[in-house]
Amino acid sequence: MVSIGKRGHRLEQRLEQRLTPQQLITIKMLELPALELHSYIRGELEDNPALEEVEVVDDGQQFQDREAENYQNEEFSENTVSTDDAEDDPASFLPPEEVEEYYSWQGRRVTDEDEDGPYREPKAQSTLHDFLLEQLHLLDLPDDKKEIAEFILWSIDDDGYLRQPIKNLILDLYLTHGISVDEKEMEEILKFLQSVLEPAGVGARNPQEAILIQLDRLDDTDETVQLAKKIVEKHFDDLVNHRFDKIKSKLNVDEELIKQAVHLIRMTNPKPAAAFSGVSGDSVKQINPDFIIRIEDDKPIVLLNKNYEPRLRVSELVLKMYEELRQKADKSPEDIKTLEFLKNKIDRARWFRDSLLEREKTLRKIMEAIVKKQRDFVLTGDKSTLKPLTMQDIAMETGYDVSTVSRVANNKYVQTPFGIYSVKEFFTHGVKKKDGSVISVDKVKQKLRELIESEDKRKPYTDEELARKLKEMGFNIARRTVAKYREQMGIPKASQRREV
Repeated sequence: MVSIGKRGHRLEQRLEQRLTPQQLITIKMLELPALELHSYIRGELEDNPALEEVEVVDDGQQFQDREAENYQNEEFSENTVSTDDAEDDPASFLPPEEVEEYYSWQGRRVTDEDEDGPYREPKAQSTLHDFLLEQLHLLDLPDDKKEIAEFILWSIDDDGYLRQPIKNLILDLYLTHGISVDEKEMEEILKFLQSVLEPAGVGARNPQEAILIQLDRLDDTDETVQLAKKIVEKHFDDLVNHRFDKIKSKLNVDEELIKQAVHLIRMTNPKPAAAFSGVSGDSVKQINPDFIIRIEDDKPIVLLNKNYEPRLRVSELVLKMYEELRQKADKSPEDIKTLEFLKNKIDRARWFRDSLLEREKTLRKIMEAIVKKQRDFVLTGDKSTLKPLTMQDIAMETGYDVSTVSRVANNKYVQTPFGIYSVKEFFTHGVKKKDGSVISVDKVKQKLRELIESEDKRKPYTDEELARKLKEMGFNIARRTVAKYREQMGIPKASQRREV
């Protein structure tokens, strides 16, 4: 695009990436897991009279692979988007960190017995996103802000955290909805949601923020509340490592008041969506896998779970109406308006159907590449056989962009003969050994766990000692890395493992 300045002598050239309606639909579909895709399709069927469902008699097999469906082998229309071309996807950024560095201290989860407690959570009778959306619809927000708020809620992980950076959210919002918003407005809407939504702490970026959100809802004039917030905000590292003497020294406050503040902090929940994510003992999360892996003649076969996906076609009745009106000789202004309406609906129905086919093609190709790389794990179920694998590796293998691989992997699950795993579990970082070979982080974690289980509990190994022993085994691991892996596995540090 070239524009001329005010006085006609200044040229300004700008390159803009504009996405077609089908590209937006395709990107949206890639992000959705099986059940959410089903809801999305149902919504489109209700909104678009040119799109209709073909009734199919199910043979009762829960995860049958419907390869024989008529539309599967049809040619794509000319305007089908190919996500094989990396230039079609401007979001060529690496995804955010997939693993949080968890800390050893864990706050007490409020149980059903705490009827009058300030953070009692509802039982997980619906999904977290259903529960959040129900609350959103009750909030007094303008429609444009409510649409942005809904997008934020869908971006929240099942455990209640918002791990996508704000800048990535802004880009994804534009790619999927065509909505432009600046960082300040996005942050303001997020802060508002954090302040009103239940369970308290949902939408936080990390455990520290989750606890602060809960403390912010208490009486800010109370001395204990003020101290608790100061501890979490300014001395969080000392808190999680039980360095209470340091906290007392730095803040120069009474020991009894420190105890009261720490007790209040422990009443908060650093895992705000525990009741929905299956962390609690009385709630079980239902997972519907997007992929099914079968083993035939020692060969893994990747199938798509299309149990929730209706078969679609463009309505013959609407096509007939459009064709008859198009051929009409004398068209009234109302006829022209109706003709334009029908054409838009028919085009969208074709885009929607082609995008569904493109989604299937993309998901299958990426998952087959992942399974090929992690064949040993798929055949044995042994996580120690996982090989180092990144999304960039799969992007190079398949020709898709990294952001496309990330969308396929996010919030999707695989049913294997050994259980159900998230797609992200197939990706693991590598650690180089002294001999130059590379092994997966899971293998290192397994060795680390074995060392800790065999230690003398009266004098448990420190992280430094564990790092030294791993180096003796050939694993060149730093002390800080040992601490990170230990925390990710939920193993407390040496001082907390010590037994009398």
